[in-house]
Amino acid sequence: MKLPIAWGKGIIVGAVRLGLPADLDHARWCEIGTNLCHLERALAWWVGDWWAFGEHRYGALPEITEDPDWRGPAYQTCANAAAVCRAFEISRRREVLSFSHHEAVAALAPADQDRLLDQAEREGWSRQQLRDAVRSIEPSTRRSITVATTKAADRIAVPLIRKAASPPVTYVPPPIPWVTPPPAVSDQPPLANPDMTEDPAREAERFGTVREFLWSDRGGVAPVIERMREAHMMLSQIVL
Repeated sequence: MKLPIAWGKGIIVGAVRLGLPADLDHARWCEIGTNLCHLERALAWWVGDWWAFGEHRYGALPEITEDPDWRGPAYQTCANAAAVCRAFEISRRREVLSFSHHEAVAALAPADQDRLLDQAEREGWSRQQLRDAVRSIEPSTRRSITVATTKAADRIAVPLIRKAASPPVTYVPPPIPWVTPPPAVSDQPPLANPDMTEDPAREAERFGTVREFLWSDRGGVAPVIERMREAHMMLSQIVL
């Protein structure tokens, strides 16, 4: 307040002062103290309703309170007070209880809010006693009404790390133990060209000798052929 405001009967209320008349009696002095207490309690409701109205009507944002020329309450104060005001319509607000009492139960369901506030008013609970009663309520029935003080963090894009492709696997069959690989045979030297100057008669004699050896009993070819003939004759008889 830039200018003092008269409050009536000689009482002056300013931004940094409360002027009281010299002839103020004790009863009036006590009454002023009670009114100041009511004003302190009402102030949070005023701030909450004011900010809730601005959010609904003008889309009030945190940037308003971040302006260098802003002289009003901080954003967190405004946002939290508005959240409590939205949780309680005017008909459900208790004048004999503080704003902090309402704030303590604002996260509960409306039925639980009314039940605990009625009990707090009836039994004269302090704010701490009411908070202790709220802690006995199942967490699943609570709601979060406190506005975060900081903006939501941007999502951090984490690059997907892909594993390197595995090299192709070459299948090598295991060695078969009962198969013995043939021994390595070194390259045979090429055969020398036959001596074309050898006597043809001698070659013919040598060929005849080899043929007689193969067809002889000692050579082994003739007995094999004879056994094949005998087997053929036996099969022919069986078929007939």
